[in-house]
Amino acid sequence: MMDLATLFFGIFLAVFVFTFAKIVTQTVAIWRRTKRVADFYLVMIWVETLLNLAFAVTTFLFLDRDGYGNNIIPGGYAHCQSHPPTR
Repeated sequence: MMDLATLFFGIFLAVFVFTFAKIVTQTVAIWRRTKRVADFYLVMIWVETLLNLAFAVTTFLFLDRDGYGNNIIPGGYAHCQSHPPTR
């Protein structure tokens, strides 16, 4: 049976391929037009793409389980303890 992490990561990779292809074509078009790659738009879309990839891999490793039923990246309550309680 397929688990949730594999399903979400597969959907992400399917969409990521087309997004990556579009980013490459936009980068080539801007480079041909301006002969520079130090454009703010290009930096923004490449950073966003790399961050989305890192987030997807981290999420997959957080949701995926190893052979013993443990999460590869264990969860915790550190984020809850860093914020003061609200009233």
